[in-house]
Amino acid sequence: MKKINLTIAIFIVLVVLGALFYISKTKKNTPVVIETKLFEIFINKGKLVTDLGVIHATQGDTVIFKILDDEQEEFHVHGYDKSIEIVKNVPAILTLTANLTGKFPFELENSKTELGVLEVEPK
Repeated sequence: MKKINLTIAIFIVLVVLGALFYISKTKKNTPVVIETKLFEIFINKGKLVTDLGVIHATQGDTVIFKILDDEQEEFHVHGYDKSIEIVKNVPAILTLTANLTGKFPFELENSKTELGVLEVEPK
């Protein structure tokens, strides 16, 4: 009887160790993919030259907006409350980490011109 109990105990320990090993290997080998997404926005006389509409990112991605406008303006991403002053005919770069999920409009703040929406999907 003692031999059977010892065999069962050893078997249970081996199964548990095997399961723990499998779980630890699975987690370590699962890559975390973080992308950098660049979106170029060209504005001429208050009108969007490149129609982006809805742009997509995944939670954790780095999102870079490169904006070129022929007028002084302020570019603003709602929800993230990130903005940058645009100097006439000088490229402006706004970078954010997409840590919030949902839909976030971006616009020219001074003229209240909506340019598109950043949609961030959860991982």
